[in-house]
Amino acid sequence: MTSCVQNKKWLDAGYRPLSIRVNFSARQFQRQDLVKTIKRVLDETGMPADLLNIEITESIAMEEHSIETLNTLSDMGIQISIDDFGTGYSSLGYLKDLPINTVKIDKSFIRDILVDPNAKSIVRAIIAMANNLRISVVAEGVETEGQKEFLHSQQCDNIQGFLYSPPVPEDDFTRMLQREKTLTLS
Repeated sequence: MTSCVQNKKWLDAGYRPLSIRVNFSARQFQRQDLVKTIKRVLDETGMPADLLNIEITESIAMEEHSIETLNTLSDMGIQISIDDFGTGYSSLGYLKDLPINTVKIDKSFIRDILVDPNAKSIVRAIIAMANNLRISVVAEGVETEGQKEFLHSQQCDNIQGFLYSPPVPEDDFTRMLQREKTLTLS
C-alpha cells in the first residue's frame, strides 16, 4: 500500500509515470484475498493499475493456483514479472501460457558473464528467448561497464544494479525526480 500511495503522490506532483515493482513471497501470493486486496489498494490510492508490476519467482508462477491469479491480475492491467529468472526449475512451456510481461535475469548469471562462457551463454539464451516471446528483459545486479556493454549488445531491455545507483531512500529519490523534471523543462 505504501508504495502505491507514494507513487500516486509523485504522479500528482507532475513527475513522469513510474512503474513500481512489488515482490510477493509464496505465502503472500497464496492468500485467498490477494486480488481483492490489490484492487482495493489501487482503488483507494487512485494509482493506475498499469503502473504496478508484481514480481514473483519462477516457483510461485509454476504453482497450479497461480495461473488463475496471474490471469486475473493481468486482466486488471497489472504487469507481471518473473524475478530471479533462471534459478528455478520452471518449464519453459509456461512462459508462453502465463501473462508474463518481464523476466528478470538473476544477478548470479550477470556477475559471471564476462568470465564464465556458460553464464554468458545462458544470459544470451534468456534474452533471445524473451525477445522472441515479446517479453521484456531486466538484468539484475549490473555493476560494471563491461556487463552493461555486453547486455546492450544482446538487446537486453533494461538493467539495474549498483552501476547506476544503490537503493536510495524515498526523499533522495524524490529529489532525483525533481532534478529530472527541472532538466526536462529547461
